[in-house]
Amino acid sequence: RKAAPRLGQIGDYWLSKKPRKGREDGQWCRTWYDPAKRQTCRVGLGTEDFREAGQRLAAWVVEHERSHLAAPEEVLIEIVLLNYWNDHAQHLPSAKTQKLCLSYWQEFWATRTIAALTPHEQRRFREWLAQRGTGSSGIDRILSVGRAALNRALKWQEVASVPHIFGTLTAEAKRAREPMGRPASPKDIAQLLEVCRSRHMLMFVLIATSTLARPAAILDLTPEQFDEAHNLLDLNPPGRAQNKKFRPTLPVAPSLAPWLRKTAQTGLPYVAYRGKPISSILHMWRLTRQAAGLDKKITPYSIRHGMAREMRKRHVPTEQISLFLGHLPSGSNATTSVYAPYEPGFLADAVNATSR
Repeated sequence: RKAAPRLGQIGDYWLSKKPRKGREDGQWCRTWYDPAKRQTCRVGLGTEDFREAGQRLAAWVVEHERSHLAAPEEVLIEIVLLNYWNDHAQHLPSAKTQKLCLSYWQEFWATRTIAALTPHEQRRFREWLAQRGTGSSGIDRILSVGRAALNRALKWQEVASVPHIFGTLTAEAKRAREPMGRPASPKDIAQLLEVCRSRHMLMFVLIATSTLARPAAILDLTPEQFDEAHNLLDLNPPGRAQNKKFRPTLPVAPSLAPWLRKTAQTGLPYVAYRGKPISSILHMWRLTRQAAGLDKKITPYSIRHGMAREMRKRHVPTEQISLFLGHLPSGSNATTSVYAPYEPGFLADAVNATSR
């Protein structure tokens, strides 16, 4: 019969305290059973805080218990998740989202091995996520993070094989999904600009209209990314690794350039409130949208989608629209994109469309 998991257990190790003549010692210990000695062994973790002790135990297990081409029934899913987080996910721009997704995996699959990832159990996992109020897209995101962790363990030969992780949406369904927010028309954008009562909201709408950037890229944008000499704006901050949501370097529209120069404060994002960066525009967006009399389907993404649609109406070449949106054309790469913005007339049609 399988033993019940012990306190903070990860693999063969768990947390406990040394008994001291009828009382427990205050320090938490890494604990395991040694079959050769036929006794339980303990090593102090140097802390009395349970959460910190759990983190130190996890760090020790990750560092010392790496498997090599182990069978799926010998590798805990928790270990794979920990290795993926420590080696890779925590360094990604999406680290916060990765951590949240991994926490769902850890909660459901705690103490179970990779062999437990049968199609039937995966279905139970998806149902469990749905019962917690997670939508189809959210479930797919969570599944994709776990899939990435398992594939990385396979790539690094920590496990001999991993099962297929089923998603909830087919490729056709993903392509058919509605965009994140109703595309905003020029009239909608004009109404938003007219009722902006805060500088950071005004800057957000102006930058979104001229660059079609995603909200996260706009909130990250600082004056250091504006090359005034060449009239270029690099949407990717220094030190951020490019990923599949590519952030391009774009020519600055004449309507935006004066605002970038006027509000430039070294070290402070363009979209800042009371001298501090902001992590979300949603609260001020809702207030502004309400003041403009627009419906709830107008989201911070709506400007991006609406301006892309407007470019099509104005016969901007498809390749220019794709580059503006950060969609690299087939056969292109990030290295080529570094030099392309310096070409005369780069994305000229797209820039003109955002200025009129």
